[in-house]
Amino acid sequence: MPWPPPAADNRDAMTAPPASLALSLDNRIEALGAGADAVEDFLAAWAIDPGDRAQVLIILDEIGSNIINGAWPGGGDHRFSVELRIEPAGDEGVLGFVLVATDDGIPFDPTKMPPPDIELSLDEREPGGLGLFMVGEMSDSVQYTRVNGHNRLEVTKRLAREPAQPA
Repeated sequence: MPWPPPAADNRDAMTAPPASLALSLDNRIEALGAGADAVEDFLAAWAIDPGDRAQVLIILDEIGSNIINGAWPGGGDHRFSVELRIEPAGDEGVLGFVLVATDDGIPFDPTKMPPPDIELSLDEREPGGLGLFMVGEMSDSVQYTRVNGHNRLEVTKRLAREPAQPA
């Protein structure tokens, strides 16, 4: 199969949508809505299964919210970047999703956070950490690095594609 493979609705034409999407977002919660719309369109163009699309949008929302709410405790206007890529995931025809979020905020390694005690009731549980726990559960890998004063979080996930539509 050629790379990049065509989207399900374009397989006969052997054309494919772009294999990557780069976003630069303001550190405002409202910016996540426009980012989510762009990601939804990007994944739909690849005919990614709706369940996987929903999980990727949750991952984006959780990571973006954590950056917006925690990276710059002093406030002010800042931007962070999110890069999304679709790439082969090993097996013939299997696609993988890579999301890389980068910000210049305070150092924060979410992979070092202890998992929340999900056996406790909401009243007993300490706030925070559940979203990052969900990101880890919905993805295949989560890796953090701090490079040149920037936090870099990379999340990968194998994706299912919708079946090709009959002609």
